[in-house]
Amino acid sequence: MTSIVLGYIYIICFLFLKLTQNFRTYAPLIMGIFGFIILQCLFIIVVFTITRRRQLKIYRDRFSEEQVKNLKMYTDQLEHDQLKLRHFKHDYKNLLFSLKTVAAEQDYTAMNQALDNLENYSDDYLNNLSMDLYQDLNNVKNPYLKSLFINKLNTINQKNIKCSFSCTDELNNLPMNDLDLIKLLDQAIDNAIHFTKRQEHGQIQLAITKEDRQLAFLINNSLANLPTTERSKDYLELLQIKDLKKKYSNIFIQHSKNAKWFRLHITLITKEVIK
Repeated sequence: MTSIVLGYIYIICFLFLKLTQNFRTYAPLIMGIFGFIILQCLFIIVVFTITRRRQLKIYRDRFSEEQVKNLKMYTDQLEHDQLKLRHFKHDYKNLLFSLKTVAAEQDYTAMNQALDNLENYSDDYLNNLSMDLYQDLNNVKNPYLKSLFINKLNTINQKNIKCSFSCTDELNNLPMNDLDLIKLLDQAIDNAIHFTKRQEHGQIQLAITKEDRQLAFLINNSLANLPTTERSKDYLELLQIKDLKKKYSNIFIQHSKNAKWFRLHITLITKEVIK
């Protein structure tokens, strides 16, 4: 928008010089009209700048509200897991006591049954904890990025989709605008959820990796048991990849697909080592 207005001003200046050269008699009138047009252009620039800043503030305020909501979901989930841990400790002690009683009676059939019960109970408890899913979030220091992954991991968990998340290195700075990256990842993960939520054993793999001057986001989702027509779609047009590549020369987006998996790799290059 700003470049259009500046181009418009350049054309007006050019026409003004031509008109004053050819119509010197009407120079005061031409200068008055020219001044009025310049004031209009400046007014448009000011209004556009104020409107843009206001919209950005509204977006950031909404995003901050979303952050608070996501952090609350995160703490609620941790509290829920903590409560389950307390019950597990209590029940585990009772199971161990029963096992000791059976062992003292040397009833090997009952002992095997007690061991099976203990194993099944432990597996059921450990498989339903979200601690493993959320543990690498501590390495995501960027508040916008952390909020996004809390929201998406919670959504995936609620839909009972098998998921893994990995971020082994601390991530503080991003080599592109935070909000542009959030929009891209938000839509990419939504696409993965769309494909997996209708699968009986759908899986999503999320990972953030750092290597020297490269920061990569990996988003993989399974494609098993999907209709052929649905499997052929990828919804990449929703990511607005062309617009992002025009805006950022350091972004590279690759994707691949086979019968079982769709893989999306988003790589960002920076001039400095990412911290």
